Amino acid sequence: MVNVLVVGAGGREHALSWKLSTSEKIDQVYAGSWKWWTLQNVELSVTDIEGLAKFAQEKNCFTVVGPEDPLAERDS
Repeated sequence: MVNVLVVGAGGREHALSWKLSTSEKIDQVYAGSWKWWTLQNVELSVTDIEGLAKFAQEKNCFTVVGPEDPLAERDS
């Protein structure tokens, strides 16, 4: 089983999180600020690269980045 961290809290991430949460291969989905029973909420900013990386390492998560901002932050 796999843990997944979905970075972001927009419509794209909502759809990704929901679909991932329906998979039998996914143990836990960690996501933004939605109050769903299928997800564990994470209170980290999408631009907090170090915090997101630490969380993903601690929870042994595969990470899916939805918005462009975190990717652009890392490049700068």
